[in-house]
Amino acid sequence: MCNALERTARIPGRVASAPIRAEQILALDPDLVIVGASCSPEILRLLEIGCGRVVRIGRGYTLSEIQENIRLTGDAVGEPARAQALIDEMNRQLGAVRAKVEGAPPPRALYIGSGYGYTAGIGTYTDELLQAAGARNAAREAGVKAWGKIALETVIEMDPDVIFVPDTGGRAHGAVGMRYVAPPKPLEKDPLWQDARAVRAGRVVTLPP
Repeated sequence: MCNALERTARIPGRVASAPIRAEQILALDPDLVIVGASCSPEILRLLEIGCGRVVRIGRGYTLSEIQENIRLTGDAVGEPARAQALIDEMNRQLGAVRAKVEGAPPPRALYIGSGYGYTAGIGTYTDELLQAAGARNAAREAGVKAWGKIALETVIEMDPDVIFVPDTGGRAHGAVGMRYVAPPKPLEKDPLWQDARAVRAGRVVTLPP
């Protein structure tokens, strides 16, 4: 997910989104290349040989991993103070949310993504954010680890009070170990989902990108 889509959209694209080849990156002659955890060893090796500097960041599955990636990126671009300021602001906002919901009855919530085929369980930042917002993550309670597949029948059985879905704007986007796809229609308008309590109650929340 990205909260800077409008700004990044103004940057000219020089490389196709996928699959990316090392030659494409090398042709740009970058001073710095930041690669994710899903980068193959072969591409990483070619980049390390042909580029001035390569920094590898982690998966970014949890909030602590995301913050570590911010630190690594800040150090790589010579802006460690700005990176730390961003981390501090994240923690401040999380603390404010926790304080606001303290003592409130926790609803059972479920995040569903990837064309409504995946959910966020134990060991994901989404699980941590749901807990910070005062919710019980139904996927965690069901023992789902990381980003796991989920069937419609399982969701109906979980019967969450609230369902969160991503706003992909109709775009497909990639992730480590899976391929996210845009759903064919809004979940709350899909006849297959009408038995879900959250759908019946009108508590399907679309999260911004």
